[in-house]
Amino acid sequence: MSKPSPDHEIAIIGAGPCGVTAGAKLSQAGLRDFVIIDRSTDAGGTWHNNCYPGVGVDTPAVVFDFAFSRNKAWSRVFAPGQEVKDNVLRVIDEYGMRPNLRFNTNVVRHVWDDENHFWRLHTESGDVITARYVITAVGQFPQMRDPHIPGIEDFAGKIQESAHWDTSFDYTGKRVAVIGTGATGVQLIPAIAPDVASLEVYQRTPIFAFPKPDFPIPAAISQVMASKTAAKAYYYAVTVVALDFVIIPLLHAPDSLVRVLFPRMDAAARFAHRAWLNLTVDDPATRQALQPPHGVITKRPTVSNRYHRAFNRDNVDLVTTPIERITAKGIQTSDGVEHELDMIVLATGHDSFADPEYYAPGTVVGRNGFDMGEFFAENGVQAYQGMCVPNVPNRWMLAGPYSFGVVPHVTAEAMTESIAATINAAKAVGHTRIEVDPEVHDRNHRTTLRRMRHIEYYFNVVHKGRSTYYINSQGRMAFLKVTGWRELMRNAKVAPLADYVHDAAVATPEREPVQIA
Repeated sequence: MSKPSPDHEIAIIGAGPCGVTAGAKLSQAGLRDFVIIDRSTDAGGTWHNNCYPGVGVDTPAVVFDFAFSRNKAWSRVFAPGQEVKDNVLRVIDEYGMRPNLRFNTNVVRHVWDDENHFWRLHTESGDVITARYVITAVGQFPQMRDPHIPGIEDFAGKIQESAHWDTSFDYTGKRVAVIGTGATGVQLIPAIAPDVASLEVYQRTPIFAFPKPDFPIPAAISQVMASKTAAKAYYYAVTVVALDFVIIPLLHAPDSLVRVLFPRMDAAARFAHRAWLNLTVDDPATRQALQPPHGVITKRPTVSNRYHRAFNRDNVDLVTTPIERITAKGIQTSDGVEHELDMIVLATGHDSFADPEYYAPGTVVGRNGFDMGEFFAENGVQAYQGMCVPNVPNRWMLAGPYSFGVVPHVTAEAMTESIAATINAAKAVGHTRIEVDPEVHDRNHRTTLRRMRHIEYYFNVVHKGRSTYYINSQGRMAFLKVTGWRELMRNAKVAPLADYVHDAAVATPEREPVQIA
């Protein structure tokens, strides 16, 4: 009796830049039987969901480009968010992926079918989608973080979330508060300040916001930047040089060098930031409140030419008194003052793929009932090359533990090339289950932890006690991909199945999980 066939050969979860990258690279590899599933109403990922005033990139737009399909129409060095989304849609059309898209579909549970060697993806609506292979591309910050502010449901005015902005609400002339001064707040605050009656900015931790070298890009220059030669030079310069010849050597540097380097780096950043504040902020007390006392990468730094200057406006106030609760009328601070408001904007950050709490028990169930969420909770988040774990066959993550590369799009391209080569190699020998070898995975994870020791020293020793989303609840900085470019591509280019066990019917034996010291 023949085994049932899945609905799709490959399911990609997430229609943002990384998911679309995966679809394009799979197409290039001859793997066209895939579906791209997204819970939103359109493609673009974070650049579709985040449509708040002022949204845009805070690194040069070319970083958000695709090495295999360069955009010839960037209008500025730091492009607005809509241009990034348009670029994603352009690639979808270029590769004919519109029929592969499935929107308004929220996958809530992944269950591996041991007998038939495919995944059953359970959706919020109760449907089940089956696929031989799964690639998750949900992004580095897949959902907004609950700010846990008492009384938030009591507010009688408008609550706005940066990732779910209600564009139909007119805030002109309103009394507005923005809670949060991360990268989102830095963009949003100066964008709405001229239009509101009053704007209170609630700051818990100041941010390093350096000058933004932004200017229009002439069409002719944009064309040259998108040329094959320029694209190839950028691709290798940023990815290979930065990763293999700068970051990886730094991770291998002697402890004595790093312990000298980090304090000097922070001191230089604080000096430069204070000089920038002196040029842009009029009030000395406000300047002092906006100067970060912590290390430059303790809280993600950003760039802006408008953020600090917004506090020179008569209608903008910086509030550093802690919030006690939200009331029906507004915000009550710990000094007992109630601030009456018409709109409260939550710019309080997102949950991260580096947090074990993100991988809830029961949401990813692999071979023989293996629960990835429980495994991460008990043993720490981990993944071979940032992509996959033992006992979870035929499933890779483009945004998993230790997966954030120098350039996310380029890293996703490399990872998908590796995945596509592995799938094709398994198909060539008639095998339907591919699972990373436990010994290879554990060895890779030990290497990752060893390479991360300098970064974790910075957060856990140099800046001990500082609140930062870079360090998860397990005390690990599980963001960065500490794999060199050449190392990442070795298996895909030479022996795609070398680090995997694979077969057509028989599962591999159970194993003891690697423990984190």
